[in-house]
Amino acid sequence: MTRKSVNGWKRAWQAGGAEALASKGPGGAPCRLDEVQLKTLGQALEEGSAAHG
Repeated sequence: MTRKSVNGWKRAWQAGGAEALASKGPGGAPCRLDEVQLKTLGQALEEGSAAHG
């Protein structure tokens, strides 16, 4: 943890209380794969890299 992160949390807490520090869920972009693509990817990962060259 860095001083910058702690200072940011402190500012958020001072501005909005404990609710401002609550998790907003996972970060990052939403998954863009459909169900078929996710299943195919899962199978490929289970097979391992050697099976796919």
